[in-house]
Amino acid sequence: MGNAWTTAVKRQLEMMPVWPVVNHMEMGYVVNVRSDVVTPVGTFEDTTHDPDASAVLQRTATLQGVNRNVEIVSERSVAVNALAKGQASSVFPNAPAVNARIDVRFNKRDSAYGLATGIEGVTLTSPVLLIPHIQRAWRDGNWQPDHVFVYAIARAKAARFYAGTDSNTDFQLAADVDVTVPGTPVGRAEIAASLGISQQSKALLTHEVENSIEFFRAFRVRGNVLQDVGTFEFDPEMPAEDVFEEVEI
Repeated sequence: MGNAWTTAVKRQLEMMPVWPVVNHMEMGYVVNVRSDVVTPVGTFEDTTHDPDASAVLQRTATLQGVNRNVEIVSERSVAVNALAKGQASSVFPNAPAVNARIDVRFNKRDSAYGLATGIEGVTLTSPVLLIPHIQRAWRDGNWQPDHVFVYAIARAKAARFYAGTDSNTDFQLAADVDVTVPGTPVGRAEIAASLGISQQSKALLTHEVENSIEFFRAFRVRGNVLQDVGTFEFDPEMPAEDVFEEVEI
């Protein structure tokens, strides 16, 4: 489900999901990406053996243009049905109906569904200033061509993500407090913190977290910056796209 999920998240947030790529993320975090296999490497400072880079990593600004509340659906075949308090479910007719609920059906295998609310992000203001640190690490054998690093992160106040490994999978999310029926995607996202799985027909992969980094953007260093390290003319004012390429994981 990784590709479909990543595509859905990028379409709505122009970011990538932390889950299920890695189980840890922070600004500057380094992962190795080779043949679509993602391997966590470590923090920027630990990877480069360069503690002086921390000053650059601390120069951040608010990430603009990120939706604060999103419902993410990986496939068109995913069906979502919001139920008001007291309204019976056609999928789980015997389930309690004391609060608002959301019925979700995965018609195809490897589908995913998610809700995130209170999303706030930050981005590096001067990622180009990391180039000298990366070049030194390259010369010392501590940086690899397949390394990419995180330059923007977004934290969610609450996130609920679910993936099915089989087709024809049904599950229900129920609110644990009395909330108004979430009739729109944004409305459903806004009550994410109160939701949890109450019914399911088959096994699911679940990710239910509070106040956690859930989305990110990453750069790979362009080959000439590393291969021509002896002759490359670094300019701290150069555009990021001259030395980095956006990476999709």
